[in-house]
Amino acid sequence: MAFCTKQYLAFSLLLLTFSTSAHAQIPLWLVEQGISLQFSIPQIDAGELKKALQSDRRSQYIFFDTRLQEEFQTSHLPEAIQIDPEMEPEVFFKIYGHLLSDKEVIFYCSVGYRSSKFAETVSPAAEKRGAKSVSNLKGGIFRWYNAGYAVVDKNGITDAIHPYNEEWGSLIELRHPNLK
Repeated sequence: MAFCTKQYLAFSLLLLTFSTSAHAQIPLWLVEQGISLQFSIPQIDAGELKKALQSDRRSQYIFFDTRLQEEFQTSHLPEAIQIDPEMEPEVFFKIYGHLLSDKEVIFYCSVGYRSSKFAETVSPAAEKRGAKSVSNLKGGIFRWYNAGYAVVDKNGITDAIHPYNEEWGSLIELRHPNLK
């Protein structure tokens, strides 16, 4: 769906207003909307993805986490592969290109910005290399976590989630009262 420049500018101003207000908290749905306006990469809903992963189609998916190593070590989606969000596409394909054939390739980060940017960059070449599709997880790991779906660390399931920073961390709905 195409949006005119006027709508994009109005949305950008709304985001700026939310992010600069000392007392306003930008809602995750608004961040998701902004990302979908900025990037053309398909966005897959966390609930839709969770349902697909519970079916016999599970093996058709491969996940790439485009957050920094520290964020990934705190928690990530099960079986995700961490990649540097600034990785050059040629390097990505050299290392991971052989894994993409006949796969639904899903990228994610905290809220979906870094992963949408990366996914949009590699999507055409990934599909030429046999990927069935390339998508971004709408709302990133924050939306996944807020929906109550499992995240893991090196020891298994965890309730920890890396906040990225204080502002973005306010979008996380903590599961345990002792988590900060």
